[in-house]
Amino acid sequence: MASRGRTAASPRRTLASPSVCTLLLLALRQGISSALPRACTLEWGAPLAAIEACEHLRVSGGSPAKAAGVERLARALGAAHALRSLDLAHQGLGDLEVGVLARALLPLRRVEVLHLAHNRIGANGVTQLAPLLLTEDGAMRQLVLHDNQLGEAGFSLLAQLIGRNCSLAQLDVRGNAGGASGARLLGNALRRNGRLQQLVLSDNGIGNLGMLHLALGLRYNKALHELSVGQNNLTDAGIIWLAQNLKRNEGLRSIDLSDNNFTDFGIRALARALSFQTTVGRVDVSPAHISASALALLNASLGKYRGEDERSMTKQLQVLLALLERILDAAYMS
Repeated sequence: MASRGRTAASPRRTLASPSVCTLLLLALRQGISSALPRACTLEWGAPLAAIEACEHLRVSGGSPAKAAGVERLARALGAAHALRSLDLAHQGLGDLEVGVLARALLPLRRVEVLHLAHNRIGANGVTQLAPLLLTEDGAMRQLVLHDNQLGEAGFSLLAQLIGRNCSLAQLDVRGNAGGASGARLLGNALRRNGRLQQLVLSDNGIGNLGMLHLALGLRYNKALHELSVGQNNLTDAGIIWLAQNLKRNEGLRSIDLSDNNFTDFGIRALARALSFQTTVGRVDVSPAHISASALALLNASLGKYRGEDERSMTKQLQVLLALLERILDAAYMS
């Protein structure tokens, strides 16, 4: 109210002069907005010139993308040199459309994330994507392909890429009917891979046999940090095979075993195995019908090693502080 009164008392003053604080606030906002990643959401029929400055692009539409629309997007991507992630989930894309997009993305060396979930991509689509993952200076780190039509053939091609240490750090292929054979192929690839850190294989019907092959691959793998095998018809046999091979694994930190069919017997076997494994800090076994005592045993084994890690870090910090104190003392005496 006071500011309005001052304006009324000065009728010759038609424009309020911005204060120094206002100018500083505007400059700060401009600096923050220019520093933040630019995200764009476009529909298939919208003008595509704006994507040139986009870092994160999501294309929507709700209906299957037509071939002409994909070709149009591919041409526009040629100028999107700032692009870092592309989300084309739920767009009805098939292998042909994926091939068109992959060729457009190949020259863009900054693209790290490609989200293609809930489409119609099969094994040939994986073949089309392979050059993006195998280039020497490729930046692709995360590939999301869940709920497509990869099947065993698609898993076989992905396993070849993983075995060749492609650029991927995160791979999500849940809901693709990979089966036990697909899990076997991926398990063999994990023995040779040193880059993949997260693998999501939930809802692929791998069963206990597939879990055995994955577990054997984990025995020799040190890179993978997160494994999700929920909703895969696993029983105590599958979790016991996993437990036996965890004893030699030195990298896994999180395991998702949710929506399977375990009993106390399998959970106790897993808890005993974790007494030889010092990296796993999270295991999800919900909503299996497991007794409170078995869950307590599992949680205790996880907490035990989290505590040991903290004590180890404390000891390392104490050693560093003691060393720094000696250096400062020597510098002072000199």
